[in-house]
Amino acid sequence: MGRWRCWYGYFLGGLLILWLCYLCDQVMSRYGIYEIFSYTTHEMLSTVPLVCSGVTAVAFAVMLVKGLRRRDLGRRAVVLALLAALTVGQGLYLRQQSQMASTTTTITVQSLDSRTQTLQGQTADGTPVELTYPMLVGDLLRTDGTEYSISYEHVREQPQRGQLTMVWGVFVDPSAQD
Repeated sequence: MGRWRCWYGYFLGGLLILWLCYLCDQVMSRYGIYEIFSYTTHEMLSTVPLVCSGVTAVAFAVMLVKGLRRRDLGRRAVVLALLAALTVGQGLYLRQQSQMASTTTTITVQSLDSRTQTLQGQTADGTPVELTYPMLVGDLLRTDGTEYSISYEHVREQPQRGQLTMVWGVFVDPSAQD
């Protein structure tokens, strides 16, 4: 009885560590920071949600079948509930991530709100966009007609709202300069 609890503790701890590394890497890689985790490690960590979801679902199924065969579901109820919650949570995360997209385009910033860290802009084809931006980028952007080549993440069905992730280039309008 005590040995399997120990192994499930190690199992859940390992899943937690993998997920923490994955989430840290996701935040850093969004802005192209590959100092802690190399790009190769970033690519390997991208499999963590799929692998962990599958392993958690298999562990849940194995424990459920063992509990049914041995007729001791009551003793396994807490671990089964935890594994079920983890499986559902990871599945929901995968579904949410599958709805995300990244767009690279040219934009002209029309207004900046430093309080909410949002910008209103217009893409080269005339589509209005509203993007949240990192605090450090706010002072670099101008509303003087300068065009920026950017990348931003958004929900697939709402490409007009998202989060700015990169500013690739700046194209200054020569007629707007003094």
